[in-house]
Amino acid sequence: MPLLLVLACEPDHSGDGLRGCLTTARLEDVQIQTWFLFGGAVDGAALLVVGDEEGQEHEAIVSIDGALVGGVVEGSLAVGGPVPMFLPDAGVQAVDLMSVYTGVASSVAAGAGLSTHHLENERGVQIDVALFELGVGARVAFEALGLTQEAAFTPRGDRADSGGAE
Repeated sequence: MPLLLVLACEPDHSGDGLRGCLTTARLEDVQIQTWFLFGGAVDGAALLVVGDEEGQEHEAIVSIDGALVGGVVEGSLAVGGPVPMFLPDAGVQAVDLMSVYTGVASSVAAGAGLSTHHLENERGVQIDVALFELGVGARVAFEALGLTQEAAFTPRGDRADSGGAE
């Protein structure tokens, strides 16, 4: 019985609008801008979509901010999605996703190209993705990206749909 208590998810009282453990997480509509000369800044946004233990999906807008330290020169805009977030076996809550992810990033682009990111946070959540990139340059760098929740989670589909007929 004590093992169940250790792995059980405590209610999340962080005020993010979502309670309980998550079973899935992904980033959609990812847009990341990078300016880099042996060190640089990362700025962007995405829609974070999570699945709970009841099979319901919820979404929240997150900002993506961070820094890079490494080699060569680049100015780019990377876009993509969905980007899966790999969760550890048990006990991950939405608040665990809002943290700093560190790892390695690389890219090559001459007008268009590809950027890769291999990142993990202190809770063991991993992001391992390749994104389409517009820009010029090349890099291999240490990357630290922070996810910050901009609004409370809402049930998937409650957000106003900007396309389609009424």
